[in-house]
Amino acid sequence: MRRLLFILAVAVGVCAPAGAAFAQSYQVDSLSTTTPTSGQTLHVHGNGFEPSSSVAVEQTCGSTKATIGTLTATADDGTVDGDVVLPASTPSGTCTIALVGTNPDGSPRSLDFSVTVAASELASAASTSGSLPFTGAFVGPLIAAAVGLVMLGVSLVTAARRRRATA
Repeated sequence: MRRLLFILAVAVGVCAPAGAAFAQSYQVDSLSTTTPTSGQTLHVHGNGFEPSSSVAVEQTCGSTKATIGTLTATADDGTVDGDVVLPASTPSGTCTIALVGTNPDGSPRSLDFSVTVAASELASAASTSGSLPFTGAFVGPLIAAAVGLVMLGVSLVTAARRRRATA
């Protein structure tokens, strides 16, 4: 029994550091959302760039390409992590967000993320109606009912006075 516990402890002791080292060296390149709206802030993360190098965040929609931000890779492992804002003029549809920089060996490195840009609610409301969206309540029927009740009250008071005057 003691031998079994000893072997189990040794196995865990040998495997745990290897697993921990693997977990520390592996990082997922990511984007905060794959369905942003124009004007939204995106959080980007990538690794494997040359330490302390400049990494451009580029947006490509159709044939239009634009740099929407620049991040600096960390000095120790070449990781970039930061926020960029999609321009409000970004069209709806499929676009590519790319982190573009260099590998530690000097060769080009690009991490591409495909996104589907949805029109912002304000932009879609303005483009469909040509004016500001309606945000109030339609009170026309309420006003008509109120005027009708006032006229009914005036008629009843007038009729009651005539009845008293003739009686």
